[in-house]
Amino acid sequence: MRTRAAVAAATLALVLAACGDGGEDEATAIAELGADAVPREILGLRVEVEDVTDRIGGVERNYVDATGLYSLREEDRLQATLQIAHLNEDAAVDDETFRLSIVNQIGSTEPKAFRMGDETVYLTASKRQAVAVFFEERSFVVLSTLETFDKSRSLLREVLELEL
Repeated sequence: MRTRAAVAAATLALVLAACGDGGEDEATAIAELGADAVPREILGLRVEVEDVTDRIGGVERNYVDATGLYSLREEDRLQATLQIAHLNEDAAVDDETFRLSIVNQIGSTEPKAFRMGDETVYLTASKRQAVAVFFEERSFVVLSTLETFDKSRSLLREVLELEL
């Protein structure tokens, strides 16, 4: 179970690194989103904040100014992870090319775009996980669910309804 959370944290580190432009500027501090960023329970799953401090230090010239990683558990069993990254004012959040540059760094299959209500959701997969990515104003969200979790679409709908 901890391994899956570590995999999600590694994905977060990859995405943060992908958001940089490779400049020589001093590293920008990235704040951690706390427990207040999400409800304590989503679709009956207990939400816990995961420590990402060792993953967010030292990223240079990035577009992320705050991030959080949350595990979603049924009793003690990990069912999903939720990653939220708030993008700073330098990020071209309305530019489809910019968005796809982020989406294409996530998962191990080519992302497919789908509409869920008013939102465009990019679906991909990773090792034994379904991965959904979407953008909410200045944030992007990555929801990874175990392939054995039978309520992944319902969970995605719930997450889409959150105010992030």
